[in-house]
Order: sequence, then C-alpha cells, then structure tokens
Amino acid sequence: FFFQAEDGIRDAQESRGLGDVYKRQVDMVALVESGIATIGANKSLADKILASLPPLRDCHNLSGFPTLTFIIRGNEFKLQPEDYIVPVLNQCIIGINAVSLPEDLSNAVILGEVFLRRYYTHFD
Repeated sequence: FFFQAEDGIRDAQESRGLGDVYKRQVDMVALVESGIATIGANKSLADKILASLPPLRDCHNLSGFPTLTFIIRGNEFKLQPEDYIVPVLNQCIIGINAVSLPEDLSNAVILGEVFLRRYYTHFD
C-alpha cells in the first residue's frame, strides 16, 4: 500500500509537502471498512495530512484542496476534494481523522465511507 497526495500538477508546481507525507512507504496496510465514515489513520499520519491541507472556510470553495491518491497494488484510487470533504448539517468537515489502532495495525489506513462512495467495492 502506498499513499500519495498530489497537488494536481506534478511537474509544474513545487510540492507543498502533501506528496511527501507517506510517499513510497512500504508495509502499509489498507483496510476497506463500511463502519467508519471517514478515512482513518494513526494520529501521526492523520495529523501530517491535516496539517498539510489549507483551512476549510466553507463547503463551496475547495479550490485549494489537492486530489488524494491512494496507490494500492499499483492501482491509483483518486479522491477529489468533493469526495473527502463531507457536508454535515450546516457545515463541512474534512473526512480524515486519527483513529486508535491496535499495535499490529498501527501502520494501517482505514478507507471508510469517504472512499466507498467513490469506488465500487465487493466484499466476499
């Protein structure tokens, strides 16, 4: 499992640090889970991602937010800001948060409903 966040234009813009959060990280585990509304990660990773994003001022102006790309077994799964910024009542939240994970899953990223709304998933 590789996690990357891209700025949108890889060659023309200097990275704001998003793509370096866990780029080319090996031994990561991706868990697809319908029981969590957001993308969950250990506190260290979630904090790095959230600190790299611009402030969320309103639900309609998402132009400064990057596309998040999850690379799983060589396949790219892209989430646009409209996918991971979630309207809740009269406000919006960024659908990425820290979750408490058991020690043996401390390197996991949980792809919850934010991911599942964008990509068809078959559980067998």
